[in-house]
Amino acid sequence: MKTYTQEELKVILDKHQEWINDPNTGGRADLSKANLSGTNLSQANLYGANLSGADLSKVNLSRDNLSRANLSWANLSQANLYGANLYGSGLIGANLSRANLSWANLSQANLLQANLSRANLSGANLSGAKLSQANLYGANLSEADLSKADLTFTSIYSFTLGKDFGYYFNGRVKIGCIELPLEQWLKDYKKIGRENGYTSQDIKNYSIILKALSKIKQ
Repeated sequence: MKTYTQEELKVILDKHQEWINDPNTGGRADLSKANLSGTNLSQANLYGANLSGADLSKVNLSRDNLSRANLSWANLSQANLYGANLYGSGLIGANLSRANLSWANLSQANLLQANLSRANLSGANLSGAKLSQANLYGANLSEADLSKADLTFTSIYSFTLGKDFGYYFNGRVKIGCIELPLEQWLKDYKKIGRENGYTSQDIKNYSIILKALSKIKQ
């Protein structure tokens, strides 16, 4: 993998900013298959950048603009993406395990086959995101917006929702201290949520996750 000095990165990012302002000038950042592990790219404007296959593990990308960027098959494990804008970005096959994506905008992002195990997605906007075949094992989905997200064949056998940890096994779902057959959860999730102090967003997410679980055949 190619490595860059901080000075080299600055030149690339400056030219990329010129390209954003006027596509006829500068040059789109091509950092595909680059080794950027451990670098600080906080608040950088990487709109439309090519970061496919790059090593961004443990990189600080908090509040970055990564909308429309190509991050397919990139390693973003343990990266800090707090509040980052990933609208419409390509994250096919990306490794986001244990990444901090709290309050990030992932609306319309393509996360097909992405690894989001144990990722912090609290408060994240995942509306319209493609999460088909993604791994959400142990992910924190508290207050996340999953409206119109595609969860087809998604692995969500365990998750954090609201204040409680939940898991699904052998047709039964346990969230917090309550364990019931999936069919009963689908019938009573609103009542259970209200009685246990869940927010309206978390109750809405109950519905989305439970319906996705109902499509999983064990």
